[in-house]
Amino acid sequence: MDAPAPFGPRERAVLERLAADLVPVARDDPHGVGPGDVVEWVVRWVAPLPPDIRWGLRAAVAALQWLPVLVIDEPTRYTRLAAGERMRYLAALEAHPLYLVRSLFKVLRSFTLMGYYSRPRVTRALGFDPDRVAERSRAGHFLPGLPEGGR
Repeated sequence: MDAPAPFGPRERAVLERLAADLVPVARDDPHGVGPGDVVEWVVRWVAPLPPDIRWGLRAAVAALQWLPVLVIDEPTRYTRLAAGERMRYLAALEAHPLYLVRSLFKVLRSFTLMGYYSRPRVTRALGFDPDRVAERSRAGHFLPGLPEGGR
């Protein structure tokens, strides 16, 4: 039996908004990677995690959605904030005095950025070729500039 989907449609909508806000190029990406692609990567990565970890990530998404009222005194959800208010909110989460709030945001931000920058089209466009790195690693070239087989 397959594990249940780690995020429902509402949570996916929050994550798509976060992807569009954190990686603005994802809205109109020249590499064809949009916010939905980022969320699909996150879903695939999170799905095999233990249930308690998935639950914690769902709680982090819920907190992101509902905390604007406490963090920036805006009585609405994250996905309903105007663009400028969303940026102010994300900045406030990143610098929040409570470690738990900062950590929840950093986890979601990390997943979102990994979801975007792990896409092969994006990494290659940035000049990173994972196949070449793997090939060099198998040959013993662990760091650029080291001699053949050097470490």
